[in-house]
Order: sequence, then structure tokens, then C-alpha cells
Amino acid sequence: MTRSGILLMGSLVLFAASPAEAVCKLVINVDRTGSMMSTRADGQTKCQVSQNSVLLILEGYWQGLDFNISNPGLGFTTRVEYDTNCPAGPNYQATASTRLVQVREFQGDVMQPLWVGFKPVNEAIQFMVNSSGWYNTSTGVSLNSCPGAATPMAQAMCRAARQFSLTPPAGESRIIKMTTDGQENHSDIVPIDAGETRCRNPGDTELTWRTRVSDEYTSRNIVSDADLWSVISDFSLRGPAPEERERVAEARGDVVGNVAPLTSLSPSPDYDFFSSLAVSTGGRFTYVESSKAISSAATQADSDNDGIPDYRDQCVGACAADGDQDGIPDANDVCPFLDEDGHAPARTDGCPDTDFDGFRNGLDQCPTIAEDLLAPYPNDGCAASSWSASGTPNLKTVDNGSACTSLSVTSTTGAASVAKLNISGTHAYRSVLRGTLAHNGTTVEAFPINTFAGGSGTFSFTNRPIAMPAGAAAGTWTLCIYDTDAFGDTGVLNTWSIHN
Repeated sequence: MTRSGILLMGSLVLFAASPAEAVCKLVINVDRTGSMMSTRADGQTKCQVSQNSVLLILEGYWQGLDFNISNPGLGFTTRVEYDTNCPAGPNYQATASTRLVQVREFQGDVMQPLWVGFKPVNEAIQFMVNSSGWYNTSTGVSLNSCPGAATPMAQAMCRAARQFSLTPPAGESRIIKMTTDGQENHSDIVPIDAGETRCRNPGDTELTWRTRVSDEYTSRNIVSDADLWSVISDFSLRGPAPEERERVAEARGDVVGNVAPLTSLSPSPDYDFFSSLAVSTGGRFTYVESSKAISSAATQADSDNDGIPDYRDQCVGACAADGDQDGIPDANDVCPFLDEDGHAPARTDGCPDTDFDGFRNGLDQCPTIAEDLLAPYPNDGCAASSWSASGTPNLKTVDNGSACTSLSVTSTTGAASVAKLNISGTHAYRSVLRGTLAHNGTTVEAFPINTFAGGSGTFSFTNRPIAMPAGAAAGTWTLCIYDTDAFGDTGVLNTWSIHN
């Protein structure tokens, strides 16, 4: 048998053994351009309310729920995609790692993701409030800051879709939530990355580029939600009702009674596009009119001006027996002598939670460091400690056999599930090598054959994630290098390390 035949057989066996894992992936694509700075009837800008809704979407997603901005109440509802692929249950924090998210913004020429790749939703909440620059870090309330001058909407929508591969893994749900007031005007000239295709070309008709964007979603089986914010008194997206025509004509300086510019009551291209994309992909479309009441949680409405938003104020107006004056009566207040700080996810238990990790101050062993939910201590309110071990074994490989070497980790609170591997060495035919990593009775693949190029030379990688199950990092880690053919090749593993 040829060397190539042996390699092909080995790779097929390894591929077939890889398990699929159900997971939910959510991208939130946020318009932070200048048009979002116009003021709604409730006195807040679209920018403020939109950004607040992003935090609420994340909070609901953490608990396995969806947030609907058009719901006059809190707006958290169940969603079949979450229930099927990443069910939360009562202890939603324990399954937070199955609900992954990425928040992206587009403003002018920037269009950069706030972070690269998908993160667990609890990490996303902490990052958005503490590091994104969108929110007041002490209250979590949105700052009034949407600085972009132009709207590269088409390119931003394509980039969000391209976070997903064309072929969905089994058990993965894909949702993109868009919050925008439309008005695409920049995608045909915005700078694009090397190798990136443009989704709106100069001279494209609206139908051409909108179809191109839609194809990016449907080809990847992405569910598309959209909150489309109204612009110019609500009438640039939908034709006004007949009784409003003369008023709008007069506001534009037209002769009263001359309603020719407004005779069509058909929806605008923006309205048509987002609503049809939602329908065709199984998503949800909401047209957010400037005068329409929406969730008080998103608007941060405070009817009694006591500094406590209505959605978490359990006594709007006079409040009996509320010793700490946090809007939660003592009878319902878990911490009657400490103010509720409004931090997600437990905004109404009456207790402060400085690090937004769901473990209230006093019970949280690390009140300023967020819990990462990693074993061996997933509920102590602390992040797992850093850990590492390294060695220089200069271990000779065995032709058509294995050679193993071990390291010891002594960390008391490090997590094995976040292990990363570094190796370096030389070999006469590198592509035949594969490796396994064993720890505390569990052996997983470290790297498959064909990880490295064929032929003689050096081989190495750094920070390769290892699919080690949850558990303590402490203990012995054993790396085995396999030479998978019998062609007399020789080699040496010079150095290796394991770390978080």
C-alpha cells in the first residue's frame, strides 16, 4: 500500500469518530450610525434604546429566552431554536457555554466585530457592559453614542452571515438579529478585506444587492430577526395612512391637498426587505415606530423619577417598607439592607452583583471577578485560575508506534476544559504523525494525521485547543506521539507544554 493510501484511511477513521455537539449561535448586528441619533417620542434616541435592547437580548439568551422589544412588558419569551439546541432549564448558568454569541457593530468605514469568534453569553454580557464603551459601567444603561456618519448595511449584513460556514454542523442553530433604521448608503465604497467579496457593487439596483445579501443567509440556514427603526416621522419606510397625507405634505412644504408624492401606500424597500427576509428564514420582524410604546426595559422609563427604571421598580410611586430604597419592598428583597444595582441577570432580587455573574455580593467569593462556570468550581463566583506546565523531553518517536511523555500540573482551581497544547520537534515525514493527550483517566485526540506538511523538517503548533472534558486541571498530563506508518521514519519531540 502506498503512503498516501495509509494517510487517507487514517483520516477517514478519525473524522468519523468526531462527535457533533448541539449548540446555539447568535450574532447581533448593530447599526451605530448617525441616523440612529434621532430622538423618539419617549425622549430617548434610537441609539440608546437599541443598545439597551442588545443587553436585554443577551440577558434573555443567557437564560435560554428571547427578547422582543415590541412587547410592552419585560419581553422575555421562549424560542424553539433555544429549547431544541441549548435548553437552559432552571439552572441556566450551568448550560451557558452552549449559548454562544458575537456582537458586531457597523458605523461608517469601521464595521469591526467587538471581538473575534463566538463567546459564551455570560462572558458577552460582562464584556459589553464593562469594555465595549456602549454602556455606563455602574448602571448598565446605554450611553447616547452612535458615531458613524454613513451606513454600510449590506456589507455589514454579509459579514455577519459569513461568521457561519456554508454547511451547518448537526445540532447547531443559527440566528442573526439586526437592529437598524436601514438607509444603506455606503457598502459600494466601504473598504473591504483582502479576499472579501463586495455585497453591493457600484451601479447595483436595490433588487440586485438585496438578493445577494439574502442569499448569504438562506444558503447558510440562518434565521434572520430584525428590529427596523422608523425614520423621518415613520414615513420613509411605509406610506402614511390617508388622514396623515396632508399633514406630511404640509411639513414637506408641499401644497396642502397635493398628495402625489405620497399616493403609494406600499411598503418601502427597507420594510419589504427585512420583513420578507424574516419570513423566508423563520425569523421575527418588528417595525419600531417612533411613537409606539415599546418595552420599558429597553427604554429605561422611570415614571416616578426615583432613579429606578419601571421594569424593575416594584413600587412605582410611594413604596412601603423599602429600607434600602431600591424599588424592591423588603418583603421581596433578598438583600433588604443593600441596594439592587440592576446588573444582569438577577436585576430584581434586591441584591448587588458587581461583576454581573449572577452570584450576588456577599456570597460571591470573587465579587469583582466574574464566574466562568468552569469545573472544578463552577459556582464559587470566581474565574478558574491560570495554570501551565512545560517540558523538554527530546523524545524520540517510534516508527509505526507511539512514544509518550508526561507533565504534572499542581493548580488547585484550574480548569481542564480550557486546555491548550504547544509542541515542537522534527521528523523525517511529518504528515504521518498524530497525537493523543491523556489526563485523569480521559484520553482525547491532540491532533490528527496530516496536521503537518509531508516531508522532512520541523513540526510545531501553539495554543491548540484540546477537547478535554470538564474537570480539574491538576494531575498528570500525558502526550503520546504516534508514527502511523512503517517506512523507517525517525523524529524527535523536542518541547511541549500544556496550559489554559
